[in-house]
Amino acid sequence: MRFVLILLGLLTGLGLAVLSEGRMSHLRLLAPQITPVWTAPIDGGATLWQGQARGLSLGVLPGPTDLRWRFDRVERAGIVWSIRLNGAGLDARGEMRLPWSRDRVALRDVSGDLGLADLPAIIGGAVQTGLLRVEGLRAQIGLPERQLQSLAAQIEMTGGRFGPVEIGSGEAILTSDQAGGWRMPFSVEGAMLRAEGRVEGALGRPGARLELRVTEVNGLSQEARRVLDRVAEPEGAGWRLTRDIDSLGGWPVF
Repeated sequence: MRFVLILLGLLTGLGLAVLSEGRMSHLRLLAPQITPVWTAPIDGGATLWQGQARGLSLGVLPGPTDLRWRFDRVERAGIVWSIRLNGAGLDARGEMRLPWSRDRVALRDVSGDLGLADLPAIIGGAVQTGLLRVEGLRAQIGLPERQLQSLAAQIEMTGGRFGPVEIGSGEAILTSDQAGGWRMPFSVEGAMLRAEGRVEGALGRPGARLELRVTEVNGLSQEARRVLDRVAEPEGAGWRLTRDIDSLGGWPVF
């Protein structure tokens, strides 16, 4: 995922800053030719040990995100930083680890909340509410090629609503495999409908494939039916949606 690559880039830029009295402002003043464009969000007072970067674009999130980091500890396996991400409807904390071998960077135990009401519409024209809770996100990226190698997380949704369609609660499990693929089976259930499906793709690629089956539980309003008819194909007592998504960073997705 793109935000893992950005974290790695910031870490590299801060490593250069250590050579110039430890601060990005010194490095920019003394050697601007070795401060690439992607280091611009890093505050001038930032060091390898603590600091922040503002207005990052993390791909899957449609709004700018601020990153804060602080050196936490040294372990037998390497160095650990505490990190925090804040943005529109986003608040997450976790750890970033760099082993002594320097052949990979890992995110561990990243957990946080994402408010759907604070994000642009996932379904074009539909007002959305609810809360996504991400637990135990783990990611690893290989060095020096900067290739995302693994990704995992558990996701829960509460109070979900998309336009007139009440989703209620849902859960998803994100995993990846050694072949470079990722998949996220999910299920949601509300007072009016039940849905099951999965999203899958390849690590390092922006696109994905969605398969979704929606079943009516109780009577749906005509407005809710119109929304489902617009984004999915009627099938039996429900709807089915199969779609190739060019980019998960594109909003709205539907």
